[in-house]
Amino acid sequence: MVVCYMQVVGSCTGGGTCGVMVFFDQRRYLFGIGEGMQRTFAEWRLHLSRVAAVFLPQLAWSAVGGLPGASLTVAESGVTNLSVVGPAHTSNFIAALRSFVLRPAFTVYECTGDSVQCGDDPIYEDELIRVFAVSVSLPHQCAPAQQQPAEAFATTPPPSPGADSCPVGNPIVQDKNKFFMNLADFLPRKMASKADCEVQQQSAEPCVPEVNYRRVLPPAETSTEVLSYICHLPDTPGKFDPAKAKALGIFGSNCGKLVKGETVANSRGVVVHPHECVSPPVPGPVFIIVNCPDQSYATDLLAHPNFAPYYAEAQHAALLECIVHFTSPDVVNTPQYKQWMNMFKPTVQHIIANANSPSEVVFRSSATLQLKLNLLHPTLFPLPVLPATAADSGVYAPAQGFPPHTRCARNLLKYVLGPPRNVGLDESDLATTKFSVSDTLCEVFEKPDLVECLSEFRASMQLPPLPTSLSLCTDSPQPCPTLPNDSFRVTMVGTGAALPSKYRNVSSTLVNLPCGAPFMCDCGEGTFGQLCRTFGEAGAVKLVSDLIFVFVSHIHADHHLGLHRIFEVRRQCCMSATLPPLVVVGPRQLWFWLQEFGELVDATCRGSPIFTFTDSKCLLKGTAEMPPFKACLANVGVTEMTTARVIHCPNAFGVVVTHKSGWKLVYSGDTRPCDALIEAGQGATLLIHEATLENSMLLEAQAKKHSTTNEAIEAAHKMAVDSVLLTHFSQRYPKVPLLEHCVQDQSEDIAEVLPKCTLVAFDQMVVTRERAAFLAGIQP
Repeated sequence: MVVCYMQVVGSCTGGGTCGVMVFFDQRRYLFGIGEGMQRTFAEWRLHLSRVAAVFLPQLAWSAVGGLPGASLTVAESGVTNLSVVGPAHTSNFIAALRSFVLRPAFTVYECTGDSVQCGDDPIYEDELIRVFAVSVSLPHQCAPAQQQPAEAFATTPPPSPGADSCPVGNPIVQDKNKFFMNLADFLPRKMASKADCEVQQQSAEPCVPEVNYRRVLPPAETSTEVLSYICHLPDTPGKFDPAKAKALGIFGSNCGKLVKGETVANSRGVVVHPHECVSPPVPGPVFIIVNCPDQSYATDLLAHPNFAPYYAEAQHAALLECIVHFTSPDVVNTPQYKQWMNMFKPTVQHIIANANSPSEVVFRSSATLQLKLNLLHPTLFPLPVLPATAADSGVYAPAQGFPPHTRCARNLLKYVLGPPRNVGLDESDLATTKFSVSDTLCEVFEKPDLVECLSEFRASMQLPPLPTSLSLCTDSPQPCPTLPNDSFRVTMVGTGAALPSKYRNVSSTLVNLPCGAPFMCDCGEGTFGQLCRTFGEAGAVKLVSDLIFVFVSHIHADHHLGLHRIFEVRRQCCMSATLPPLVVVGPRQLWFWLQEFGELVDATCRGSPIFTFTDSKCLLKGTAEMPPFKACLANVGVTEMTTARVIHCPNAFGVVVTHKSGWKLVYSGDTRPCDALIEAGQGATLLIHEATLENSMLLEAQAKKHSTTNEAIEAAHKMAVDSVLLTHFSQRYPKVPLLEHCVQDQSEDIAEVLPKCTLVAFDQMVVTRERAAFLAGIQP
């Protein structure tokens, strides 16, 4: 038996997602890939590059939200094809990614929903694992989602009649349930040439023609199918059996030859082959991943015949080792579910992962950094809001009706599946998940020089003395103070580029107006989790319900994949209160993605629209067309909101927001130094500008259409801004970007800009207009 174990990589608590990884020596299999999985992997030092297949439990954002970003990371590691297994219409979901996931190719295995087909034949099989799908759908299949009327999407209507149709079936179908998909096949047939895409240094015009910019997918039914997975590991080959060899007349050295795989002849001249002298293979172990998101699926799931062969005394009962339950608390605590769990043999290990799992601090590295920064300046760097960690072992008691070997999931909890002598739970990695405020403080106070510097700085800022203890917030923090009528509050929700890391999440910036109303610039994957860690869950929900608009600068995945979680939260808020549709401002390609995925999951396309959409082009200065939501801006004191084309990818924009009190805020998005943005933002109060790379990497910055630190500072100087906040740092700088050469080879005027008004952003940092005067003192 090969070495193999399964490990919990997401226990559904502490801002994390649900997931289980099955480990073989050179290959991994991932079950569940919700939003934030990439960052979870970075925190636990796991690697996506060896993942051979991803198994989706359902087409809900909570189950698939991590796949787009993770697929890009897998492609960067050199993997050319990723297998994805899921319910019907998984291929539609993959094809809907075509606007921003261009590199990977996918092999998609779809379950048709036919229980006989899903149970009799493996939906996925290779030399290490055979996976059988158990399909359950809602009793009454929802009708296909209907497209919202064009007026629901403000100034961006659905695709023009001339757009290409893009079938998800032929020519990519290999057989009934298997698809080979290259997302390049879903791009328009007529694309701009490479020469057309070589944009001039100061040109921000798109290089892809407007006509047929995206081919349209055919409508798909809303997916209500949920999959559980029964997984068989390979059999252990039989061993040489001396009794069989003796019966066939093989003795002495000839037995050794058979062991080496050689064919021999006995004394009668009969040829004996090695396989004739081998004991039967030992069947490989079995584990099951059960998915039951709510009560509506429970009845059909518990009665499903595909589980019957694994019940106690049944055909495969002896092979079953472990069952992982991604089952909601309202289901798992019912007598019916407990009774079903007890139908398996009593030695089976049950692991339950849901919202009731013991709370844990998932992103420990980020929390540790935030605690240390709080010692520097408690207002700029507020304490993170983190769950209280559980001290108990998280075992479900048999007295409550559960099987004897039942426990809660914990991050990095292992169950070893082979070799047989090691089978069972392994808690050795749980110690690495512990988080301690006192340990963090001890690490600081063990360095006298650092303590002295912190104390001197706090005294210069007229802050209280350095605390010797910190009370970690486990609930909503104190409400933010009311802003003056001429101020704003900027919270840097995510400050990293391209992909999340331990210390920096991807791009997102929250801005609070004096009236308290918030808006957001970019909304990368994991944004809502970051809001929860900054404001507490209740505070984050209130912020999301109060959002006026979300501006998405461009179509790259790290700038908008958090939107669907925001939509889900607002949808939940609408159950108890009436909210207007959230205004999303972004490039036209974004509308296709939001609409097409919404049709699959029913998140945006049923009942009243959860969002309205405005093309960023409609906010260019001088555009005659007036988006309807501009009237709403006036109600919160915004007198002008304009966009400017920037130099990055096609249809990339920066935005300028002007308040009636006179302040102006500029957000660059991703860009090279751009005259159009500099002109639009002249005299701004605060410029939030990307500074992806250090100054020595100018050529790479030019190639990837990003800015270096010096270029961002120079843009601020040309814009004559009061303050500049640098963000969107490459993850090659895990904590602090390189700044030591920021003013070398620059004019004296630019050198004066850096110490007066330049600040490096950190995740969860809070900046107000009033604090801009002393921002230079916080430079690393």
